[in-house]
This record gives sequence, structure tokens and C-alpha cells, in this order.
Amino acid sequence: MASPTCTVSMNGTLTFQRYRDEILRPIVVPYAAAFGDEFILMDDNARLHCARLVDNFLVDEGILRMDWPENPPDMNSIEHVCTSREKSYRSLITPGSNSAVGELPSTVVGENTSPQH
Repeated sequence: MASPTCTVSMNGTLTFQRYRDEILRPIVVPYAAAFGDEFILMDDNARLHCARLVDNFLVDEGILRMDWPENPPDMNSIEHVCTSREKSYRSLITPGSNSAVGELPSTVVGENTSPQH
């Protein structure tokens, strides 16, 4: 069963209080109530989403949150590319060598950098 989603656009800086007052309270709470006991909030562990004020609010409202690891590796594919690239570069430089970083890109041009799914 596909779950409906909601995207909210906001102007300005989103603070803990604004997240609670302008997103959670008017949008998530009524939606969770309409959805019923099987509603589980899925967020991305951003600091804003994990603030004590937000946690307390969700507990007080009886809203369950999906547990996520702090840095799930599959959530941000660009991190895989950066990590892979760094390992490739580091493997090309041997301790004590005079290799310049500027010489490295021509060495790894042929690599496949498309994200793996």
C-alpha cells in the first residue's frame, strides 16, 4: 500500500519552534489523527527534526516516529560518490611520494561515477 506524502514550502529560516508551530501542529497532527493508529512519522534525522522540543511535542501528541540510524548510508547517494572518490585518490598517493593532487584527475577519468542503485 502506497502512503500519501505531503511537501511543505516555507520562506525564511526554519527553526525548531516554526517546525512545530507551522508544520507539525497544523499539518502533521490532524493528518496523523485522520490516518489513525498506524500513522508513523518519517523524517530524516535533521537536527531540526530531532530537537528535544520537537521530540516532546510528538510524544505529547502520541505521534510515533520511524527510527532511523544517525547517518544511513543509502539516504544520500552523493556521499557514496565522495567517499569512493576520496579512496581512489588516496590509493594513488603513496607515502613519501611527490605526487601532486593536480595530477590525479587524469588518472581516474575513466572511472564510472554513476550512483549505484
